Amino acid sequence: PILLYREGDNVELITLDEAFIIVAILLLPPLGAVSAVALSAAVGPVLMRRPAIRIVFNVAQYTVATTAAVTVARVLGGGGDFGPRRLAAGAAAGAVFFFVNSGAVSGIVALVEGRRLRDVWRDGAVVRVVTTTSGIAIGLMAVLAESVHSWALVFAIAPMLALHAISQSHVRARRDRQRAQALLEVALDAQKSIGVGTASAICESARRHLRCREARIDHAAPRAGELGTRFFDEGHSRWLIVSRRLGDEPFTVGDQRLLDAIATTTATALANAVLYDQVAAERKKMTDVVASSSDGILSVDADQRIQSWNPAMARITGIPAEEAIGTRSVLVFRPRDEQGNELAGTGVLGGGEPVNVQITTIANEQKWLTCTYSPLPDGGYVVVARDITTQKQVDDLKADFLATVSHELRTPLTPIQGFLHTLMREDVTFEDDQRRRFYEVMLRQSERLERLVKDLLDATSLQDSQQLFLPEEVDWASSVAHTVELFRTQEPARDFVLEIEQALPHVVADEQRAEQILSNLINNAIKYSGETQPVRITVEEIDGQIRTTVFDHGPGVPPGDRDRIFERFTRLGDHLTRKVGGAGLGLFIAKRLAEGMGGDISVDDSPDGGAAFSFTLPPYAGARTIQL
Repeated sequence: PILLYREGDNVELITLDEAFIIVAILLLPPLGAVSAVALSAAVGPVLMRRPAIRIVFNVAQYTVATTAAVTVARVLGGGGDFGPRRLAAGAAAGAVFFFVNSGAVSGIVALVEGRRLRDVWRDGAVVRVVTTTSGIAIGLMAVLAESVHSWALVFAIAPMLALHAISQSHVRARRDRQRAQALLEVALDAQKSIGVGTASAICESARRHLRCREARIDHAAPRAGELGTRFFDEGHSRWLIVSRRLGDEPFTVGDQRLLDAIATTTATALANAVLYDQVAAERKKMTDVVASSSDGILSVDADQRIQSWNPAMARITGIPAEEAIGTRSVLVFRPRDEQGNELAGTGVLGGGEPVNVQITTIANEQKWLTCTYSPLPDGGYVVVARDITTQKQVDDLKADFLATVSHELRTPLTPIQGFLHTLMREDVTFEDDQRRRFYEVMLRQSERLERLVKDLLDATSLQDSQQLFLPEEVDWASSVAHTVELFRTQEPARDFVLEIEQALPHVVADEQRAEQILSNLINNAIKYSGETQPVRITVEEIDGQIRTTVFDHGPGVPPGDRDRIFERFTRLGDHLTRKVGGAGLGLFIAKRLAEGMGGDISVDDSPDGGAAFSFTLPPYAGARTIQL
């Protein structure tokens, strides 16, 4: 071995093993050649401060390889006079030494590192072949020079020095390339794992590039046998430490420099990871806020394509985010004004002030939204849409209610006021029969007013409070008969047809409330049927429920309105042109009462034309409490 240079504890050597072998084999006897090579194999590891087991392995390795080379040289004529045959024998001996020596080293490295022998052999194969060829050539040159004259060996020094300079440059360049490649890979690993596991990725890179079994980031300094370097993370001192070197080789100054460079990358990567985590946390917080918002939020780019679509927007429109994002906004979100005119592109939406618009959902439902449009720097905009459909319906309902109630209140008040003014005239004398008729009309109108006020109070009570019913066993057949008889007395000109199933079970209900339901339905039938048309009432047991049905001969109820008519203040048709008065509370009250007593109410077509309103009550099966 030839010492190249020493830098701290790091010793760089270039071993001209093949040159030394050629000289020893061709100039020394076999035993002397083997002994000389074994001695040189021990000197090199000692100079490099290798462990004792490494020295023993090197001596054994070189002894075996030299023995094989000496044997080949002797077989091929390496012990004869100097000539071409002897030179060829020396070259063959050098090649045998190279393959035996490299094979043994590669096998041990593959075993220790758990790699394939072929992969280990390929590492640095070109350099080894060039060095081996050079060494054989130098050895043959030395032997040739010695055969001419001993002082001619001096000429063999020149190629050795040239090889020394070339090898020294190669070693430094290779080390710089390896260090740069290692730092590049560490930076790439840190970048790939930023925010996910930056510290783990850097430790894995340090472990791999420094050929160690373990690597960690710790607050404590490295222990004996470990290599570490200090860096600062957010003002705190930390250590990047590697340990348990593969092959039990000691760490060198070059390893320390590489670890220092990795630690610099580590500090930067960890700082970036902290920033990334902070940004990710803020982004997640903002995403959670947008996702949990009850208002719909969407963003549109300069090309009018939707970039974001939060869950509330999907819930409002019925269009999922995966279908909306990337689509042009005019194909998904098409706001219109109250008259149905398209608002997109009119400039009305860009004023920054909230605008009430209507849209059609994927289920073909009409919804009202309050939208606020905010421009973005890139030419797009953000829309915040609040669903005000319910509020709009309530507002419309209030307006209709006020119009209806005012109309219904004026209707009975007008004749009352008219008759009172008439009765107060002093220039006219009225007969007793005339006065009685006036009083009867005024009484009926006041009763109508009383019913309107009572319905309003009932509607408020049933909607806003928990109405407690007083359930009891009720002979419903008798109650229905009694109620119908009262209507016969009040409406003597109308025919009331009552059909009650034989042996009808009793029901559990609040009798007064149940009769109120029946009265409301009969009143409706009277209002919507002609003056001479009959009203039919049936009571029967169906599917374990007692069903009461009132049939009229009115215009009927369209299928699309059969659920809506049971809502408060709902009347079909325009309130100013209806032929039949009312505030739209009777059916709402009937539905709430029926449901509160464990039953239900519905409407269907009557077989004789008109509508058939039915409500059910549960049969009596022992005392129980029913609560609305």
